Amino acid sequence: MALPATYEQERDAMLSEGEWETLVESITSTRCTPFIGAGVAAPPLPLGRDLARQLAEIYRYPLTDTFNLPRVAQYVSIIRSPGLLKRQIIKEFTTKQNGYYKDAGDQAPTNYKILADLTQTTYITTNYDGFLERALKAVDRSPVVESCRWNDQLWDMLGDYPDHEPTQEKPIVFHLHGALTHDLSILITEDDYIDFTVTMAVRGSHDISQSALWSQIREALGYTSLLFIGYSLEDWNFRVMLKYLTRQQGIISNPTSLSMSIQLPPAESNTREDAEAFLRDYLRTSNIKVYWADAAQFLAELHSRVRDARS
Repeated sequence: MALPATYEQERDAMLSEGEWETLVESITSTRCTPFIGAGVAAPPLPLGRDLARQLAEIYRYPLTDTFNLPRVAQYVSIIRSPGLLKRQIIKEFTTKQNGYYKDAGDQAPTNYKILADLTQTTYITTNYDGFLERALKAVDRSPVVESCRWNDQLWDMLGDYPDHEPTQEKPIVFHLHGALTHDLSILITEDDYIDFTVTMAVRGSHDISQSALWSQIREALGYTSLLFIGYSLEDWNFRVMLKYLTRQQGIISNPTSLSMSIQLPPAESNTREDAEAFLRDYLRTSNIKVYWADAAQFLAELHSRVRDARS
């Protein structure tokens, strides 16, 4: 008789063969939307908790939750200014990004090359970097890159979303939390998250032409399988925001689509098992299944399976 799996075995398990088949089929039929988190870009770019601790040390953050990036960033924005903080983030990330290009011969990191090779039509990212755009262009794809209009200043600066139907040749790359090219687009402080949520509520589903979300992104959220990659337990606030966002925007998920979240386990936690179990149960109501795995390891396995399916 087979022994029941231990908690550690269950937590560290990858997908079942059936789930792999379902995911690969959604990719080969271009019905999958990758949702890209910081774990995909790390290294060379820092995870949220590492950036938070770096800022906490530099600015002598007085509380104990030095891993909480929105809260630490809020503190820095108060004692300095939001603009200074965001310009500092852009400067540091741009330096690290360009340093990577120099060392790698202008090539994007492997994780992003794999994502580009999946040939999906829509990619959503909460990262600020331009690695995905570089990877897509390297395989002769011409991405249409947009940032979420989560505040009125962005609407004034960027204007309306373009009229573009995403294709494999011209996919969409949508920066939900901003991009290094626009400091106003960077979403990082607690106030930013509040403004984001309010804007989503005000610019909701009543007038699609004025929605804070691009109509193509609304469609992807509602009608494709979502594949979250590179998030961590500390990013649970983003998951809550996503559920609130889709509810405010009137987006109804397709019940036949299986969405998956490949999460990075927390680096440290006194109640790790309880916290992970909570997140799994919480997201289960959103038709999102959670798996704990290294982003690079998962993407390498996925890439291999997709190539086999296409051959």
